[in-house]
Amino acid sequence: MSANSSDFPAALNVSLAIETFPFHPVLDGPGGILSDYPAKRLSRGAGGRVPLLIGTNLDEGLFLRR
Repeated sequence: MSANSSDFPAALNVSLAIETFPFHPVLDGPGGILSDYPAKRLSRGAGGRVPLLIGTNLDEGLFLRR
């Protein structure tokens, strides 16, 4: 099987159409590093008064033809 440089962006865009964000947090459970989803932990007061920056980068990782 062979591919050229134009095949990679097409394959990436097809895979993202199946699942937009394929990376999910893995919960460790009680006593683990990530015992619950961060949003749930923050809503219960976890994190105290530590500054927190949350966001995304628009189209990060996409190869868009313009």
